[in-house]
Amino acid sequence: MRNVAFFVISLFAYTLSAQVQSVDGGMTAYRKIVKDDCGSASLLAFYKISFLKDSTQRSRYSEAQCVLQISDSFLCFGDYYQLMADSLETEFVRSRKSRTEKNMNMWEQAINKLAFQTKVLTDLSSLKIRVQLFTGLRDYEYSAPQPTLKWNLIAGDSVINDVSCKKATCRYAGRNYEAWYAESLPMPYGPYVFCGLPGLIMKIQDVKGNWIFTNNGISKAHSCKDIYLYKKGFISGNVIITTRAKALEALRNETENLSNLIIESADIKVMKNGTWVSPETNKPRKQSNLIELEW
Repeated sequence: MRNVAFFVISLFAYTLSAQVQSVDGGMTAYRKIVKDDCGSASLLAFYKISFLKDSTQRSRYSEAQCVLQISDSFLCFGDYYQLMADSLETEFVRSRKSRTEKNMNMWEQAINKLAFQTKVLTDLSSLKIRVQLFTGLRDYEYSAPQPTLKWNLIAGDSVINDVSCKKATCRYAGRNYEAWYAESLPMPYGPYVFCGLPGLIMKIQDVKGNWIFTNNGISKAHSCKDIYLYKKGFISGNVIITTRAKALEALRNETENLSNLIIESADIKVMKNGTWVSPETNKPRKQSNLIELEW
């Protein structure tokens, strides 16, 4: 029962950040999303991510649907359903008439499917990246040079999403990767921060199968066109600007220790022997299996 209670608390903390009750006691008030706008995408490359939150539980893969937005000036990789939720919330704020049952259900479904809480913006002119991480408690942002990956083009081919691909390998942030790229799609881009091959990366995974990115569509950008990061944050309403090392350290700590941090950061009480008391913050740390193991 206590495990259920802590799950509900965590879920409530997450949902409350995206949706708050209005003062009139009736309608729900949605976030006014403040964007750092970087123009519009002309092309979209979609990727399904299969990942292990705990590397010791090999059969328990989670999934996320992400999209790489491509323009002449920028790339932006993030969760597809995050874009959907943002688009709907923008409409909800603009007009109460847009808050139809259908649209509200679409928003709820998008929020429930959101699973990859990282956005990576790449400036193609300066070759710098800005990364925003959403831990469930706080929002962090760091800037860094675009990673220079040392690719090895090796023998091997495959067909990914009906596209012929060649094989390459590299090492990044503590993991060894295998990638399959399409020379027929001459764009040196790929999911997350992976780039630099002579063709679009159609699939990339670390050799232990912890993180697997697989292309599942390419299209012109009819929707999901807006490329942006958040000025006010996605979860907390405030973006903490910091270094890569501090952002990733915070992500690891808040992933592994979320239950205790929620108790510490909120005035949470539980009933014990007929009295409301603050629970002890001694929950065991969870395993984390972040994409980046070294920083």
